[in-house]
Parts: sequence; structure tokens; C-alpha cells
Amino acid sequence: MAARVGWSPGPAVWKDDLSPISAADWNYDRAAHLLSHAGFGGTPEEIQKLTDLGLERAVRSLVHYENVPNPNLQPFVESGLWDPTLDGFPESRPEATDRALALKPDYADALTYKNLLLRMRASQETDPVLKQQLIAEADVLRNRAIELNGVAVESNLLSFALGRLAAGNPAALREAPAAATDDTLAGLIARGINHLTGYQNAAWAQRFEAAVRRVQQAEQACAGSDASLPLTCTVARSLMKLMSSKDEYEVARLYTDGSFQRQLADQFEGELTLEFHMAPPLLARPKNGQPPKKITLGPWMLPAMKLLAKGKALRGSWFDLFGRTDERRMERALLTQFERRIDELVQNLSAQRLPSAIQIAALPQSMRGYGHVKIANVALARAREAELLHRFMPERYARPAAAAAAGQIRGIAVVAQ
Repeated sequence: MAARVGWSPGPAVWKDDLSPISAADWNYDRAAHLLSHAGFGGTPEEIQKLTDLGLERAVRSLVHYENVPNPNLQPFVESGLWDPTLDGFPESRPEATDRALALKPDYADALTYKNLLLRMRASQETDPVLKQQLIAEADVLRNRAIELNGVAVESNLLSFALGRLAAGNPAALREAPAAATDDTLAGLIARGINHLTGYQNAAWAQRFEAAVRRVQQAEQACAGSDASLPLTCTVARSLMKLMSSKDEYEVARLYTDGSFQRQLADQFEGELTLEFHMAPPLLARPKNGQPPKKITLGPWMLPAMKLLAKGKALRGSWFDLFGRTDERRMERALLTQFERRIDELVQNLSAQRLPSAIQIAALPQSMRGYGHVKIANVALARAREAELLHRFMPERYARPAAAAAAGQIRGIAVVAQ
């Protein structure tokens, strides 16, 4: 008789389907399917009996199997035989854990296991005082085990603390303040200067600050302007984005400035083998109208990127090989065009035009992604800019003709609604 490997009662679509079912779905086939996975199947009579119980009672009967009558079970007969060599073994797993900790107090696995045992006892304890004592004792053991393992200690302890808070007082967790981010103009300028100095150099950061300050002066002089200077803040965010495109040098810098290695050390132990899945413009190109496919690069990429990160001094120069691609040329053009556009906005700024100016200044923030994705988003942003410029200054910019398609970029269709 051939074995039916992987066979399961019921339709094939039920296999590995873990979606819940309703009481209306419960039938003989469902009962047979449940028995085959919860045990070793059943006779037609057992399947029919489980069917008659209904969904909820059927599941409960399998979970609490000790309550199911079994008159055919033979009573246990004590044999009287005993192997004296077993006398030294612990009588239970909890006792074994206690013995292990007595011999080695810093045994991390035993600490973890006893922590779980104490929490199981706490979940069954009805006395609230004793329940909290058990949980507190378990917390001490868990924290000690995390410290001994030495992997992401702070984040693990914080995760457990937040988990306890979410279980015990979810409302307090929802009300907990988020990490503070200084989104004032001063904070944005400081963040931009710090980021762009690392991205390129101090002169690059000074160019950013000077442009933002020009907008600040114009907006402050505009009648009825908001004290929070929304246009200037928007320009700061967009300009910082355009001045720090994720080119090959920046990707290499972010991988090798130490933060990536710290994240690896926090999450993994032992020797690691890295693989990088990337689509470098010089190696991966779109074909037949399809986006470029990522390729797998081995661990040699990390030392190579350390060297590449030093090449940021070549960015934009004649020696910048990566800067000759269409995408990098486009990014440099976007920055130049945005700086000219901002000069145009501040020269013609008024209280009535301010809302449209803010929307125009925010457009670079929609140019997300890399490669073909970013190119498509740029095309859509340009279509949007034409409409906003007409609203900002209709006497100079005519209303753009309605068009559903923005065209094709590198063989990829782009649609602007």
C-alpha cells in the first residue's frame, strides 16, 4: 500500500490555510480535516460526533482532551521496578532549572527558562499580590539573561518594558510622547548643516543655509505671513533632499560610517556573511521597458564601499564617473532648477500667493525612490508644478493642457492624473 505523503482530507485549497472559519462553515469534512491535523485522524463515528458538537465545542474538546471520556483506556499498573541510577535526576524541569542555577548562577538558558516558568505560574495565580511578586521575580531573571547574552541589551529591555505596558495599561502606551524632533526653522537649518557637511563638506552646507535665509527674509517681509514661516521650512526640507541625493558615494558612506556595523552587532552574533542586493546604474539597466533588476554582490562590497565613500570629493567634477549617468545629471538639474524657482517665488511673493508657493516648494519631497521609480515621480511632480505655477502667477504661466499621460521615461510609461 503506497503512503499518501502530505495527504489531507478536504479540498486542496484547505492545505496550509490558517484563515479562521465561522460556525456556518463547520461540517463533516471540516471535522475530519481538524482531526487529521490535531491528532491522528478519526473513525467515521468520531468524525460525526465531532461534527455534531459544533465548531466551538469541537475545538474546546480537543484543547481540553483530558475531559474527554475514554472508558477503553487501561488503568496504569505500577510495576515496582526502579533503576537506582535515576535517583540523582531532578523530579521535574523546574527542579532541574533550580539545580542548574545553584551550580551556575549566570546560566543564561536556565534564567530564561525559569523566567518563563514564573510567568506561567503568575498567569494562573488568583492572588494579585503573589501574582505581582512572581512577575517581578521573572523580570529580574529575564533582564539578567539579556545582559548575559549581550545582544541589543537596551533595545531588548525597552521592548519588554513596552510589552508589559501594552498588556497592563495600553492607554498609557498610546499617550506616551513620541521622540522629539525639532521641526522649527532653527532645528531644520541645524539638521541640514550637519547632514550636508557629512554628505559633502562645509561649503555645501553653507550654500544650503544661505538659500534658506534668503527665503526667510522674504517670508518675514510678506504681509500676513505666519510666524512659523511655513514656506521657509518647506524650502529647507526640499532643498536638503535635493542637495543630498542617494548617489553611489552617499550609499557607500552610509554603509561604512559605522552605524550599519553597529546595527548588525546589535541584532546578530558571530561571524556574518553579507550579500548586497543592488541595481547600480553602471551594471543594471532597464530592458524591454522593464525596470532594472537587482543583482547580488558579495561581502567584498563592504571594503569596496569604504574606498568609494572617499570619492565624494569627486562628486559633480569631471572625474565623477557616476555623475555622467542620466539619473545623476537629472538630479543636478533638479537642484539648479529648484534654486532658480525659489528665487522666482520670493521675488513675486504675496499673501495671496503664499499657499501656492508652499505647494510648489514641497514638490521635491514627492520625488521619492531610486532609479526608475524616482524618474517616474519626477515626471509626475513636473506635471503638478505646471498647474501650481499657473495658480501662483496666471499672467505668466498659462494653464497646462489636460493630459493623462506624462510620457515615457527610459521605456517606462508614466501617468499623471
